[in-house]
Amino acid sequence: MQDYLAGGYLLDAVYVACMQGLADGLYRLATLAPDAFFESDYFLSPLVHPCISMESGSLVEEIAFCTHAPDGTALVFSLMRSTGMEAFSKEDFSALEAFAPIINAALIQHWINRTEKKALEKTALNTENLNKSFRDFERDRLSPREQDVVALLLRGHSSLSAAKNLGITEGTVKIHRKNIYAKLGISSQSMLFSHFIASIIKN
Repeated sequence: MQDYLAGGYLLDAVYVACMQGLADGLYRLATLAPDAFFESDYFLSPLVHPCISMESGSLVEEIAFCTHAPDGTALVFSLMRSTGMEAFSKEDFSALEAFAPIINAALIQHWINRTEKKALEKTALNTENLNKSFRDFERDRLSPREQDVVALLLRGHSSLSAAKNLGITEGTVKIHRKNIYAKLGISSQSMLFSHFIASIIKN
C-alpha cells in the first residue's frame, strides 16, 4: 500500500478516469480501463490490488462508486472480488447501482466531515502531480513526444490506442517505443514499468 500511495496510484485506471472528469455513477473497472490495461505490467503488479493480495491474478473484478464532493474532489468507493469468487453479475451490478445515490451521499458527507484544509490543497494538485511525473520521467533522455508515448503505454494503452490518442500512426508509436527502449537501455515494457515506478517513488 505504501508504494501505491507513493505514486503507483497515478497509473490506476479509476484514478485517471476521475481526473479526466468521470461522471457520477457505478462503474466496472473494465469499462474505465484502456484497451490493453489488463495485460499491462501495472495491472499484473501488486500495486493495483494492495487491499486484496500482493500476488498478481488475485483481483477477479473491481467495481467503483464514483461521485464528487462540493469542492469538486472526486470520491471513489471500490468493491473488489478476489480469487475463488465470480465477477459481479448483471443482477449484482443492477442491485448495487440502485443504491448509488445513497452510497454517493454517504461518501460526500464522510468527505465533508473529515477533510482538512491541507488535504484539500493536496487534492487540488493531483492532476498536476500526474502530469509532472510523466514530464519529469527521463526528461534528459526522452523527447516530449516519447514522454507522451510512455505515459499512454504505462496507463495500459496498446500501440494502436496510443496512436489514436496522439493522432499518429501505430507504426510511429512502435518506432518511438523502440527508441525509448534504446535510450533507456531496456528491452521490455516490464522494465519500463519498473523504471517509472522506481522514479516516482524515489521522488
